[in-house]
Amino acid sequence: MASYTWIFIAVISASGTDTYASNCCSISCLLTLIVPNFSYGQNAPVIGELISSEGCFYCPLADEYLVENTQQSDIIAPGWHVDYWDYIGWEDVFAHLAVTERQKAYARALNERMIYTPNL
Repeated sequence: MASYTWIFIAVISASGTDTYASNCCSISCLLTLIVPNFSYGQNAPVIGELISSEGCFYCPLADEYLVENTQQSDIIAPGWHVDYWDYIGWEDVFAHLAVTERQKAYARALNERMIYTPNL
């Protein structure tokens, strides 16, 4: 009998302008993934996050790649949209500042000097 693990991913956004409100956070999105537990001898799933944007020229190709490769049962790949391309005129309705901050944190941890899309 197969067993499953629940994974909860929350995107947090700060709200408000005064000191108290800016220190409070609200959960704006909750993504729930259910993944199988693998027994001894089986490969664990590969997890990769795609950082993307609707305003990015190459991102639709990366989104297609993500969809094709997540058809396999051993790949878990959520797609996240950043908001830093919104200034060029195409506002990404899926974008969120928290995703941009997440990508910046990855770049700092990896000593990367730039952030870009698409990024896996």
